[in-house]
Amino acid sequence: MLFILITFKSHLCFLDNMRRVAPALLVFLLALAYTVTCLPDEYVTLTVLESGLVRVDYSLKVNATSIYDVSLIGTPITELGIIVTDQSGNPLAYDINQTSNTITILALNCTRINISYYTQTITTFSKGIWSLQYNSPIESIVKLPKGSTLISMQPVPLAVSTSDSNLVLEFPSGSVSLSFAYIPQSISQDKTTPQTTPQVNKQPASTQNGSSLAPGKPSQTSTQIFSAETIGIALAILLFAGIAMFYLLKRRNGNLSEEDREIIELLKKMGGGMFQSEIGQYVKMPTTTLWRRIKKLQELGYVKVEKVGGKNYVRLLRY
Repeated sequence: MLFILITFKSHLCFLDNMRRVAPALLVFLLALAYTVTCLPDEYVTLTVLESGLVRVDYSLKVNATSIYDVSLIGTPITELGIIVTDQSGNPLAYDINQTSNTITILALNCTRINISYYTQTITTFSKGIWSLQYNSPIESIVKLPKGSTLISMQPVPLAVSTSDSNLVLEFPSGSVSLSFAYIPQSISQDKTTPQTTPQVNKQPASTQNGSSLAPGKPSQTSTQIFSAETIGIALAILLFAGIAMFYLLKRRNGNLSEEDREIIELLKKMGGGMFQSEIGQYVKMPTTTLWRRIKKLQELGYVKVEKVGGKNYVRLLRY
């Protein structure tokens, strides 16, 4: 009886202690979840494309200053354009110092600065392995192409996740080095079709004394086969569908001009998506003409136009 009272009292003490600790433990877990799920105030995203190009996107917080200097990761490809905007997507004036690889931005009445450009100086390819090396003054997020296999990385990432089947790694500020192997999706998803065998229906055909269950009728054991007539009809249908598809594609592709094909080829080269302003800097045509071309490609099902940060982002659907 005494042992039962002591045990009951100890359980009460344990529950009382848990009641006191529970609020603090809950606050700690909520704080931990907040730090894991929230992005930092300043970060840079590096999206590695299949061609080895890297799209660099800065998101920076401005602290009441009119002139802002930023160290760039890699050397920007000026032919593909550099986009610098404020928090509302309005363009900002800037100047690039190629000697120090920095950009000076005139940021008046801004709370955030967004910088976007392409570079190919931070990736190398050797013996089937891609390497990515850079130094970032702020936290960085690396998005690898679909079908990539990570081989090595330094330092240990702050977080690892996936986005649309892309491997995403978050690193602290400083030097980052990683290597990966890339296998195109069209190759990695190929699978060998298993061979099929005709289904055979097996049923007993005789009794225990050997007499037939259904004299004068065919055996119950049979194999399903296709007659020559059935095969001929199926081949005719496939031939007709192939001819119709050929003329449909020929008619649809015949509506594309050289300028339309140039836009499609540019989107393929840049990983399947670009802002309209970036396309305009490359194809060198008036803004209204470019927009008509993009709308035409969207109506034909080649591209899709999305609003990203108040700007038109053109995504390639097929080619």
